[in-house]
Amino acid sequence: MAKHSTAVSATPFPARFAHGRTLAHTRPHKDELLPFEHPKGKAAMTLGDYFPKQAVKDFVHHGSISFHAFGDSGVGSQEQHDVADAMSRDIDEAHHERSPAFLLHLGDVIYGPGKRAGYANRFYRPNENYHNLVFAIPGNHDGEVRSAEDGPSLSAFLDSFCQPTGKQPAMGMSFGRAMPNQPGAYWRLTCPFVDIVGLYSGTGENYGAIAHPEIGDDQKVWLAQTLRDIAAERGGGASRALILAVHHPPYASGLTTGGFGHPGNPDLLKDMDACCRQAGVWPDAVLAAHAHSYQRYMRSLSVGSAKRTIPYLVAGGGGIAPQKAPAPIGTVSDGVRNANGISGNCYQTVSVSAKKLTQVYTQTEGSHRQVFETASIDLHTGEEV
Repeated sequence: MAKHSTAVSATPFPARFAHGRTLAHTRPHKDELLPFEHPKGKAAMTLGDYFPKQAVKDFVHHGSISFHAFGDSGVGSQEQHDVADAMSRDIDEAHHERSPAFLLHLGDVIYGPGKRAGYANRFYRPNENYHNLVFAIPGNHDGEVRSAEDGPSLSAFLDSFCQPTGKQPAMGMSFGRAMPNQPGAYWRLTCPFVDIVGLYSGTGENYGAIAHPEIGDDQKVWLAQTLRDIAAERGGGASRALILAVHHPPYASGLTTGGFGHPGNPDLLKDMDACCRQAGVWPDAVLAAHAHSYQRYMRSLSVGSAKRTIPYLVAGGGGIAPQKAPAPIGTVSDGVRNANGISGNCYQTVSVSAKKLTQVYTQTEGSHRQVFETASIDLHTGEEV
């Protein structure tokens, strides 16, 4: 991995996010961004890097693949244990192709200072009963530096999720958990039926970014090239859905108990859209967290001569104290409908076949779990079904 420059830029944040401090401070303010270590090359993985060839074939023969997703878990709460235990009951170890193949963690794996040591009780121990592999993108709290142990930014995350191929983190081995060898904080994972592109949106509490003078534009350049690669593969006959995953949601609402907002990120959305438009490839769904609730926004837009609907999903109830759900449900603004939302701890199950993408949102409370809603997109027509 190439080390990104740690030079501090004098360029301020947009006015609505500015707080009058810069990266010269050792602890990031709520809306600062910190330089981080970028992956090298294509930053790409395949499911076959982690699953036996026969297992990958089993997903193909089954006709679909599914996975779990949530974010905002890393506090070591009983609720975090409950969510992980609820997901563990979905796993069919005798027939892996019939149940979720892995967990996609949408960021804020760890809250608070002392992140390296914190992985024991805020990640590994809560997931002891969850035996699937866990892929992850970092959230703003994963990248913040709140103690000497936390520096440089993202070091604890990289230690657990991004060991070189063939190596495992010492703490993971002590808990008997195999961790993926992710190429870095952002990556592409190619699976049967779906490409997942995971992005890192930085350390800002209310401002997420994949490009900014504080952190450079390496990630945006990488995303544009990755989408062009996907477009070329589709031109060669590949047919997979595309999911973008990012911690800060492009669309969201909600306030923390301390008064800090968790709004949508228009500048982040603008950069993502620019990369999609340039490549001629748009996501079939966007997964996010950060706001501590479930939110579903349905965005209608024209792609060429066709119209399509893209779900923007927020699942930020992985263990942190929930926030109030956004209201009013049903509101439409600029072609985006606030379709649904609810407070509480949760997880998503995303299933993708050649024809359809479906997400199931499940609430958890203690040992009880209940499906709140199911929403699907026809991958051929781009319409809700």
